[in-house]
Formats: sequence, C-alpha cells, structure tokens
Amino acid sequence: MRARTEKQMSIDWHVVRTNSMAEKKVAFRLKQLDIETYLPLYPSIRIWSDRKKKIEKPLIPSVVFIRLSAAELGTVYGVPGVAGILKYLGKPAVVREEEIRSLQLLTQNPDAVEHYACDRLEAGTPVEVIRGPFQGIIGIATGNQQQFCVSVELESIRSGFRLSVPRSHVRKV
Repeated sequence: MRARTEKQMSIDWHVVRTNSMAEKKVAFRLKQLDIETYLPLYPSIRIWSDRKKKIEKPLIPSVVFIRLSAAELGTVYGVPGVAGILKYLGKPAVVREEEIRSLQLLTQNPDAVEHYACDRLEAGTPVEVIRGPFQGIIGIATGNQQQFCVSVELESIRSGFRLSVPRSHVRKV
C-alpha cells in the first residue's frame, strides 16, 4: 500500500452550518473559492394555488459539506450565509468518506428515504444493502416482519435516514 503524504491525510470532509434556506447560495459561493463542496439535494414538488413546480431541496437543512484541511477552515467564516463549522469536542467535526458516499447513494433514489433526527440508533444488526438502488449502503436493520428498514446514521452530524428495502436485498456485515 502506498503511503499518503501529510497534506493528503489532513484533507477531510467537514460540515458547514448555514443560515436558514441559504444552502444553495453558500455552496455556490464556496465553489467560487475553489473549495470542494457537496450539497445533497432531492427533488420535491412545490404546489401553489395556480401551478406546480419541481424543485430541489436540501436533504439535510442548513448543512453543506466541504472538503478542506482543518488549517484552511478559517476561510469559510467570511462567506455570506455561513453560520459556522460543526464542532465536536472543540475541534471541527470530520465526516467519514463512507458517510458522504451513503448520502450520494441516498440522493439517487430519495423516494424510499425518510429523514429523522437521532441521538443514537437502537441496537440492531449491522447490514449492507447488496442489491437495488441503495447497493453499497451499510446501516442497522430495524423494523419487524411486516416492514423491514435499514437505518443509516451520520454520526458526525447526529442525523440519520431510514430506507425501506426488501429483506432479500440486505446481508449481515
């Protein structure tokens, strides 16, 4: 295995908290500064009295993910719409690459996804989705005989998603 340089090891995904409904603008402004960003969006139908319109809404409100070294995070605070950086134990929280990949898979088929806030997931069996649109997602099996779900927790931002998948599409990890 090839050793990574010190600079490569220090570049991680972090969570930028935004002002309410400013996620798209903040992501655009950060991209203009050549900062790698990821804003998970899902399609939604907005209904007015005279029309319907398909729009894209943030999967996690007030959150934009950025890939930057901890030393460079100070540049983000000057961007209009940024409320701060999510911290854990006084240091900028790091989001694992697997969590970003799970979010990317979730946004490809958002119809079967239910978002929920969580402090901790209840004990369950770790499973991996091996078939279907959510293939590759690792989570916790929840539900009962009639309804089977996989919960995917994003520990770094204390958020999670529940997927409805057939039992035959998962295997124990």
